Amino acid sequence: NLVWCAPHDLNCDGNVDFKDFAILGNQWLQDPGFPSADIAPTGGDGIVDFWDLTMLADYWLEDAAP
Repeated sequence: NLVWCAPHDLNCDGNVDFKDFAILGNQWLQDPGFPSADIAPTGGDGIVDFWDLTMLADYWLEDAAP
């Protein structure tokens, strides 16, 4: 079964929190990994950078479930 999660909820647990930040931090200024932290612009741009951090911060500690 496929589960939908918001692009900014990197680990698909329904929250944007330290777990998502850790994923982004581990990929910082690198090619995206899995799960990918390359979330900005929509569809990614091939590197995890300030724009991805900005999008994650916009949803920090909010419920990301649909």
